[in-house]
Amino acid sequence: MDAFHSFVAAVRGIPSVEQVRAHVAGTHLHLVTYMSCSTEPERYAVYAAEIAVHDRYPHIQFEFDLIDRKGRPVQYGELTGKFIEIIRDLPDQTDEPALHQV
Repeated sequence: MDAFHSFVAAVRGIPSVEQVRAHVAGTHLHLVTYMSCSTEPERYAVYAAEIAVHDRYPHIQFEFDLIDRKGRPVQYGELTGKFIEIIRDLPDQTDEPALHQV
């Protein structure tokens, strides 16, 4: 789990990052970064962290996903078998116009 912790440390300072989840799927380590209302530079900072962890752990096959919920509430399903690092809780946007921003 060194790769997971290394990745979390790299994205922890990005203000729109809420949490990172990891799941071992066969020979892959699947890392999912959850963000809310991210900016383009913040997303690129996550991509840079993905490249860095990939380069640091070349023996691991990674799969990366980035999900920006854009302030929309999320209903979470089953979380068994996943490692979760909650970095911060960002508020949901409840006003209707904000839900339609791109």
